[in-house]
Amino acid sequence: MPYTPSEMASIFSRSHCESPDSSLFRPHPQFEQVMNQSCAYCFSIDYTSLTYIFISSGVGRVLGYEQKEWLEQGLSFFFKILHPEDREAMRRVHLDTMQIWLATSQRERTDLSFNFDYRVVASDGRVVRINQHTVFVEADAEGIPLVDFSVCTDISSYKSDGPVSLHIRKSSSGKHTFEEQHIIYDDVSRPIALSHRELEIIRLLSEGLNSRQVSQKLYISQHTVRTHRKNILKKTKCNSTVELVNLAKERGMVCISGQPEKKVTSAEQQKQKKQFSGKEALLLADPT
Repeated sequence: MPYTPSEMASIFSRSHCESPDSSLFRPHPQFEQVMNQSCAYCFSIDYTSLTYIFISSGVGRVLGYEQKEWLEQGLSFFFKILHPEDREAMRRVHLDTMQIWLATSQRERTDLSFNFDYRVVASDGRVVRINQHTVFVEADAEGIPLVDFSVCTDISSYKSDGPVSLHIRKSSSGKHTFEEQHIIYDDVSRPIALSHRELEIIRLLSEGLNSRQVSQKLYISQHTVRTHRKNILKKTKCNSTVELVNLAKERGMVCISGQPEKKVTSAEQQKQKKQFSGKEALLLADPT
């Protein structure tokens, strides 16, 4: 089931917080114009009221819903159109995002961003895969986020299925270095959390490299590579490298050079429309 207002408030906000000045978080008109010409849209959420400060009109191009539906109904509208199979995973995503944010020092929070993907049911019944990149732009004295800014893109053309996943990226100010973690919610009770180094090793293994070649590429010892491989197999519950590589490809954890992007055929789109058409789509999306 989707969040109730009280559940969302307990995660995102505090009742005593004052609402932020919404005029400070609206994008420049030229930026919004560019967004509206692409398969993307952006928005900003006020977590003290669980409402949208704004949402760009591009959401109509991507999902078919009017801006006023989002602005009038707030976050409850998002959870209403969220794909039923992704609701529990998105609960975990928001909880994990909040925990990671609060566990990060105040000085480093400006370098922290979250990237996750999930499915929503569009107004015409299509199932659309959305990639959302989010940063928190204001927090209260206790560090609780008050306002975010997110950019959402339709990625259905190359990833139509698979579990919800979350990327956490922490860059170093003024430098090109960063830390990255990838969490896969195929089993909501036990999500897979991988470090940036582990993702690098999976990518190189998927390209056919052995431990010696991986160690040379990453300038680390073979012993370190073998230790990482052992930990990765344990985390992913895979019994072999072949099984691991197949899992990585299925979950979109790696992109193999020269491999064509996965396209959603017209037949698959029609199947999705049939599955989530008309009132049936509303019934599946409506928590009541």
